[in-house]
Amino acid sequence: MTMSGSWLFNEADGLGIDLGVFPIPSPDGTKPPRSPIGAELWTIPVTDEAHQAAAAEVLSCITSDENALIMAEESRRTPGDVSVGEEYASAHPDEAPLTDLIEGAYLRDPEVTGKQSEQIALAVQDALANGTDAADALAKAAGQ
Repeated sequence: MTMSGSWLFNEADGLGIDLGVFPIPSPDGTKPPRSPIGAELWTIPVTDEAHQAAAAEVLSCITSDENALIMAEESRRTPGDVSVGEEYASAHPDEAPLTDLIEGAYLRDPEVTGKQSEQIALAVQDALANGTDAADALAKAAGQ
């Protein structure tokens, strides 16, 4: 079992791996889970009105529901828009638990999550390589 993302479906296609997704429960089990997500960020640079208008037109095309669905289908990445996610999930019901997380999702702060990811990786390595108790490994890594 691994906690990962929808891109694994694309990687697993043709490998004969039975891949599935299950919903992640919230800590107390009473509220829907809030999932940290990655995101693509599109910007329009400040140049002149004509170039900015043209860039806005391209960006509107790229981010339209129709094209967002096409990009999700091609990359097997969960769409960031709830309505597009619903359409995507109807075509890929095995990925529905991932699309269900979009509505309450939040963007990760790389300044925070980078350090957290490093601490978790250190704890996992300590537990696996050194046989350290998981709780002790996490406490030790949190102090670094």
